[in-house]
Amino acid sequence: MLEQHEFERTDCFLCRPLSTLLVQVSTDAYTMAGLGPLCDGYAITSAIDHIEGLKSLDKSALKRYAEYAESVQRTLAQKFGNCVLTEHGNMPICNVHSDAHAQSHCYHPHFLMFPAKFDPMKSFWEYFCGPGRGFASLYEALVYGVSQKHYILVSPRIGRFEVFVPVDGLPRQLARGLVAESLGTEKLADWRSRPNFDWSLKNAALLREILPGFV
Repeated sequence: MLEQHEFERTDCFLCRPLSTLLVQVSTDAYTMAGLGPLCDGYAITSAIDHIEGLKSLDKSALKRYAEYAESVQRTLAQKFGNCVLTEHGNMPICNVHSDAHAQSHCYHPHFLMFPAKFDPMKSFWEYFCGPGRGFASLYEALVYGVSQKHYILVSPRIGRFEVFVPVDGLPRQLARGLVAESLGTEKLADWRSRPNFDWSLKNAALLREILPGFV
């Protein structure tokens, strides 16, 4: 069963995305429908290469990746009225079942896209006790973020980006949890307990109508 296979896999799901969820592919990145959607059109934009985080990219590659993600965010915002983008930077994600073994896996870069009309910043400001550092472009925000040990990047709308730098580590799925709080869908925050595979497949079909297959 595809749903069980995808949920139980322990390799990097971003390195080998499930074909039924894959939506768009560019030279350096791709977009797929994510498991555990919090809204219609929920998507993940990821780097194609299995790299050790965005800090391993040179400036030109980082800029291309940022520009691609912004183009996806812009297209989804035009369709849905807005698209919130988040990233939990420098966080190992491959082994989703065991934090203890996370260090042996990659820091595969990816953004979460939540295409819906809402503003999550109140939840983020309350959690971090104030606003983050603001930037006008995703590239500028990433240049700052990758210089930190950990960071949370949030774009509540096109052209606005905030980076939050914690004193200590952050819990996994923090951005999803705060977005879910803003959307009133807290019960769906943990994608592992609520993967909603059928909804993800519907989102993949919906996203393919919006985004061209290859760019």
